[in-house]
Amino acid sequence: MIAYIPFLAALAASVSAAPAPSIGSRSCASGFTAGSTSTTITLAVPMGTIAPVIQSFFNATWEGITVTSTNGTDNKIGSTRSFLSGGILPVTEQLLDSTEDSPYVIERVWTGIGGATRGDTLPITAPSANFTIDSWTESFTLSPTCSFKATEWTWSASYCTNNNTVAHEAYTAAHTGPLDALAATYGNTTSC
Repeated sequence: MIAYIPFLAALAASVSAAPAPSIGSRSCASGFTAGSTSTTITLAVPMGTIAPVIQSFFNATWEGITVTSTNGTDNKIGSTRSFLSGGILPVTEQLLDSTEDSPYVIERVWTGIGGATRGDTLPITAPSANFTIDSWTESFTLSPTCSFKATEWTWSASYCTNNNTVAHEAYTAAHTGPLDALAATYGNTTSC
């Protein structure tokens, strides 16, 4: 997903990049390089405040995404959502796993399966951003911290791309921007 969003609390999030040898059990196709990013932030609110905002795989407005079509039942493994990422890249993502045991843990894992519709196969290209994505998997995990008074959120992505620098920047911005916006809305960040 591409969304160049200004960092509102850049110091509150830690971002790291590390090469990943494969996406799931697949290696990158010829001409593509594996990459990954992970962003962690601690929101100064309990999980019970955040959970209702993010509970729907089909409603991604908190990410700055307008879902244009869905297939299946919301939050059920195998369900898909399609949208225009960052205004330039049409994508379809499929839910692989979803666990909600609030206030103890919320986890969600999804993967890219194509372009704007299920019939649009990978790879997909964002010509204006000068990169192509061959495959990707994203996940986030929320868990309580600070005696259940705050929420630690880790959002990760692994991908195969022809331009790791641009892809890393795009995924990092796509994750950090919404997390910073949630932090600003719900009481900023904390280190307990």
